[in-house]
Amino acid sequence: MAEREVEAKLRLTGLTVPAVLELLSPLALKFSAETQQRDEVFATSADVIVKALPGSVVARIRSEAGRPAVLTVKRRRRHELDRDEVEVTVSDASAARECLELLGLSLIVVVEKRRHTAKLDNDVTVLVDDVRELGIFVEIEVLSEESAVAEYLTRTISEVRKLLDGVVATPETRGYDHLLLRS
Repeated sequence: MAEREVEAKLRLTGLTVPAVLELLSPLALKFSAETQQRDEVFATSADVIVKALPGSVVARIRSEAGRPAVLTVKRRRRHELDRDEVEVTVSDASAARECLELLGLSLIVVVEKRRHTAKLDNDVTVLVDDVRELGIFVEIEVLSEESAVAEYLTRTISEVRKLLDGVVATPETRGYDHLLLRS
């Protein structure tokens, strides 16, 4: 069953990942050890990612050392960071790539990042990402079937922004795939 994912993202300037984790410590989050992720993003064209029109579909194969690959299909809703999402673990990433290509999707961009993850509660995840070629971001994801997602996300991002007061934190409304295509 598809879940609704809404996220907010802040691009941070002039900080290291350890400094960001320290700034977020008042939230009493238990961040994971750093993981390295490689996301292969598939679409019918780069325009599908860049224009991010409602109803457009993008697929991703995420690889992470020591874990099975995860295939994610996302359908845009109102904007780029609001989408329906279905994830499935795949035992063979190569076969998943072939399936996506048979469906008419092509590999458009690869996103490589180092990530720290923490759960704020059951539906909210706080991520600190160091994205190759883009820099450091704090991302807050709400994954839910409820319609109150936007309100909850707004409250959570407000709490995080207060903790980052005085830090150059620019709201980012585009996904990493889009940012890399435009860099």
